[in-house]
Amino acid sequence: MNIFEASLSQVSIGFPISMQNLTMFPLEAEISEKENYLDFSEQVNLGTVKVTEVDESGSVPTLFVENKNEDAVFILDGEHLIGAKQDRIVNLSILLPALKKIEIPVSCVEQGRWSYTTEHFFSEGKMHFNRGRRSRQRSVSESMADRRTRSSNQSEVWNDISDKERLLGAHSRTASMRDMYSSFEEILNLIKEGMRPTPNQVGSLFSINERIIGFDLFNSRDTLNKHLEKLVESMAVDALEYRMETPHPSREEARLFFEEFSALEAAKYPALGLGEDVRAYSDRLTASALVHKDKAIHVSGFILDSNIRGSSERRRSFEQMRRSRSGN
Repeated sequence: MNIFEASLSQVSIGFPISMQNLTMFPLEAEISEKENYLDFSEQVNLGTVKVTEVDESGSVPTLFVENKNEDAVFILDGEHLIGAKQDRIVNLSILLPALKKIEIPVSCVEQGRWSYTTEHFFSEGKMHFNRGRRSRQRSVSESMADRRTRSSNQSEVWNDISDKERLLGAHSRTASMRDMYSSFEEILNLIKEGMRPTPNQVGSLFSINERIIGFDLFNSRDTLNKHLEKLVESMAVDALEYRMETPHPSREEARLFFEEFSALEAAKYPALGLGEDVRAYSDRLTASALVHKDKAIHVSGFILDSNIRGSSERRRSFEQMRRSRSGN
């Protein structure tokens, strides 16, 4: 039994919650671990965790992170950092050791700027949109398998943002993911407000229309509660590309989706911070897990959709949706 099957076998699939064409299935557990690490976004904005360029010149794929706390700090894969010479996203989930300074792998999500706006990075509580996140997770896993590095395919990250801007009609002077989110703030806030956590929720599985996209699972309800809004928003900005066409999947279909991860062959690597980094992928799926002291801190798994990225079918669907909303 791999870590993905083992983790998913410990949760039940709750009743679905839908907002427009996005559906969340709460992943619930009667027993939740006590959170014994701090939240990255909170600590960055408090100043107890400092994120900087590696030097005055900067390096696109790496940043320095210094944890000044006496407790570990959890960074979620895809966390969005704003400031310094250009906005970045973190390439993988990391458990930062206490009182340590380490170099972390990141990807650029603001192609048109390379100049300081602030000395340190800060967080607005957002993350990489899911379609870009899952393709980046796959490229990082391939990089770890082939070269033992944690780098992403930066050109693919930029192309995903360009595709997203074109599909949503949300253009930015610096090709900034942050500006794209701001363009749809009202509808994204509405969707987030409609998807609140259930009492025993420790993770979420999402679908857009009838297609299941993937899941994130944590070992603590507290951790899920701190990250649910950004996870919903990450999925919702993808759901905006599609009109509402079909009902959401059933809970049985969600359970069958989970079973696909049991067949994946997992590879284990020493984590960048604390613990172990587990990776698996196939032509259809990508998955990762951060494990510390034999406990899965964060597990995620997604379906890959490179075959429809930027397709004319999705563009037509989105244009029809925009016309119907505008009444034209």
